[in-house]
Amino acid sequence: MQQNNINLSGMSTSQQELFEYMSETLQTSEKGLLEMQQSNPQNFQKLVEKMKRTMRREKAKQRKNKEEPEIVSSSKKIKRKKEDDDPLRDNDKKTIQMIRNRISAQNSRDRKKQYLHQLESQAQKELDYNNDLRKQLEDLQEKHQKLTNKSSKIRNQLTILQQLGRGSRLGKISLASLDPCVSVFKQQHQTITTPLVKIEEMSSESAMRPINYEKSYSIIDTNTFFEEEKLGVGVSEESENCYNQLLPISLYRLNSQIEYELGQHS
Repeated sequence: MQQNNINLSGMSTSQQELFEYMSETLQTSEKGLLEMQQSNPQNFQKLVEKMKRTMRREKAKQRKNKEEPEIVSSSKKIKRKKEDDDPLRDNDKKTIQMIRNRISAQNSRDRKKQYLHQLESQAQKELDYNNDLRKQLEDLQEKHQKLTNKSSKIRNQLTILQQLGRGSRLGKISLASLDPCVSVFKQQHQTITTPLVKIEEMSSESAMRPINYEKSYSIIDTNTFFEEEKLGVGVSEESENCYNQLLPISLYRLNSQIEYELGQHS
């Protein structure tokens, strides 16, 4: 193809197809194309290049449309063949997956229940242990209170005996009766001749004797008192029982004698 003139008889098949395509697209004849070429050769050449690209794209689309039905049909055949070879259909696969999901969910719920049961059991054990500790604490507090009350009573009586003084016979006997650890006096060192059970037989004359205030003892001087008087003290398993039985009687008699002596000296 030359720019100044078009000789259709000397063109190749592709060039002839191009000019035919241009005639159909531009709706003009070959004579009109020659006039366009002669009037403006540069624009006509650009138009020819553009029409070439357009024609190539359309031919490619036509080939693709022809090939696609074959590809689609072949893919359907392949899929149908796979379905025939696979014993499990889509519905069967969905059913199997649904069953697996249910089994997994049930296992998860079972694990959660087991874990919660373990936590509840552990919490109950901790509560029981806490209750046992509280009960033990209450028992210890009660015992402590009882011991505190006993100690307070003994201290009060010892304070009164301290005021009576060391020389008082009543003070000696009462100190021996108030000591919770005294159970047996050693015979070879025993100096008290009047038994505790004969305190009631004390005459009023002995009770009216003047009290010796040469030396007084504090609340914690009972051990010193027994050492100076050569009293042997033995601790036995029955001391606590003897103390619980003897202390109320001795305190009652002691209070009676103290009231009597205070009445005589007042």
